[in-house]
Amino acid sequence: MNGINYIRNSVKVVIDAYNGDTNFYVVDENDPIAVTYSKIFPELFKSSKELSKDLKDHFRYPEDLFTIQSNVLSKYHVSDPGVFYNGDDVWSIAEDKEKVEAEQKFNEADYVTMKLPNEGKEEMVILEYFNTKGRDNMVAMYGARMDGENYGKMFLYEFPTGGTVYSPMLFKQKINQDPVISKEISLWDTKGSEVQFGDILIVPIENSLLYVEPLYLRASGEKSIPEMRNVIVGYGDKLVLAPNIETALKNIFNIKDEGNNKPNVPGGPVITGDMSKVKEAYNKAIEAQKNGDWAKYGQYINELGNLINSLSQ
Repeated sequence: MNGINYIRNSVKVVIDAYNGDTNFYVVDENDPIAVTYSKIFPELFKSSKELSKDLKDHFRYPEDLFTIQSNVLSKYHVSDPGVFYNGDDVWSIAEDKEKVEAEQKFNEADYVTMKLPNEGKEEMVILEYFNTKGRDNMVAMYGARMDGENYGKMFLYEFPTGGTVYSPMLFKQKINQDPVISKEISLWDTKGSEVQFGDILIVPIENSLLYVEPLYLRASGEKSIPEMRNVIVGYGDKLVLAPNIETALKNIFNIKDEGNNKPNVPGGPVITGDMSKVKEAYNKAIEAQKNGDWAKYGQYINELGNLINSLSQ
């Protein structure tokens, strides 16, 4: 693990942006290292009980720690000693790629807002996707919760075997195999410009997954800024290319107007709600990404996930 032999999520550091005052709050009082340091520097380390609710509401589960845990889980999720010893059921973190001709790379964990099964409301989680090692079929979704009393609790959803569950990379392959969409991408990805894929958003809806993939067009040159041109949305066997998220969702769920909420796929979710809010959140996220404002980008992506989840009731 890159030379790391001990890592815990035991201390939260709060820095006052106005005067630079720094406070260390021990949130895991069972960590012997943190307890020892708090005894050595009693004026520096404080109890988490002194934290205000406003600060606690902004806690995020650390991405570096989650990445390490994800890598460990890829081998140690099995309970059968023989299967573990033979390496018969090893997972790998799902791969993805940014450009049409780019090499594959490991997908980075995403902070998203979603409603977990058997939970009454949406919450913020960090997610990672797993494939069977050497294959692109997605086998599991692993995450950590971070709202209220659920902070730090982990969850693992394993998908049924025998079927195809699209990983980020497999979804890219599905896009490339679509004759209409792949033709459009090839036309855009010509000399003097290149197509870039944005961060894919995978949203669980009932017993299926909704995929949202933004497409950027960038002129050749190091200083050129990518411009969002289209979005690809996938649900079930259907794939839609549209100029914006609002149109894509209307097309994929066959929403003709305000009064027509009939799902495109029999037995699929009934889609209701204000589609303009979805479009607004998505456009704000794209604008923040273009401006390099990653804090606001994450905020609007979380809002988008929340809105998409709320469409299916």
